[in-house]
Amino acid sequence: MKLPGSASADPDAPTAALRRTVKFVWKTLREPRYVALLIIAVAVAIGCCSAGVWQIHRYYWKHDSNDLLRANDHHAAVPVARLLSVNHDITKTDQFRRVTATGVFEPTKQLLVRNREVNDSPALLVLTPLKTDAGPTLLVVRGWMPVTKSAGSAASVPAPPTGRVSLTVRVYPSEPLGRAGVVPGNQINRINVPTIVKRVDQPTYGAYAAMISASASSKLQLLPPPDMSNPTGGAFELQHLAYVGQWFLFAIIALAAPFVLARIERLRGETGATTATEIAAPVTDGADNDRLPHPSA
Repeated sequence: MKLPGSASADPDAPTAALRRTVKFVWKTLREPRYVALLIIAVAVAIGCCSAGVWQIHRYYWKHDSNDLLRANDHHAAVPVARLLSVNHDITKTDQFRRVTATGVFEPTKQLLVRNREVNDSPALLVLTPLKTDAGPTLLVVRGWMPVTKSAGSAASVPAPPTGRVSLTVRVYPSEPLGRAGVVPGNQINRINVPTIVKRVDQPTYGAYAAMISASASSKLQLLPPPDMSNPTGGAFELQHLAYVGQWFLFAIIALAAPFVLARIERLRGETGATTATEIAAPVTDGADNDRLPHPSA
């Protein structure tokens, strides 16, 4: 019930307050310091949006690349000479393809590949050249062995099968040449085919391969198949989509920052004005005044 003499609430008060706030914020944003802040915010937002668009392209590239590698791993095996060539590396379009090869292993040119991890354990890969019936040599990872005190010695490595063997292998591109280091004569850090060719000293296919099966036992543990959940490596596909949302969110925050700061300045100004008014206003209390003695008393 409305009390006599009470003022009715103004229905336009919220709209008027909003207009005053917008007017103040707009006025504040035209100040030189906020103009500079807006320019910086727009530049940051453009950079964030560019990064977000790049992540979209990265997502599609990663998705297509993973699909290609998964498909490669399921292709039927073909003769090695049909897929590989001498002194020419393979591209991602052929990585993980399976090939067949027949020839003779050359144990005198066998190498051990250091600094590897198989099944979460330190390992040495056994890389043995196979002189194929087609002519060129194929570098084959026959398997792996755990790292032990005697693992680096030639006597500790099981000898390859003798005579002609038929293999089914999975092909990999040549690894980039790593930082040089001092290693024993029969060990290497990277399977960099051009470097190994100098040791083999005969025509060699430009990619290397990992054994899947053979007509004779290699007496080594075979390498596990590659992880096809993310065969390209690096960030997972969904991570790129998360990065997209992250970068566009940063862009929104950057653009909103000047307006938020201007609004905060407005609120601080209103709070300061209210406090000043309360301090300056005289304090009167009718009840107390009634209790004061009258001067004429």
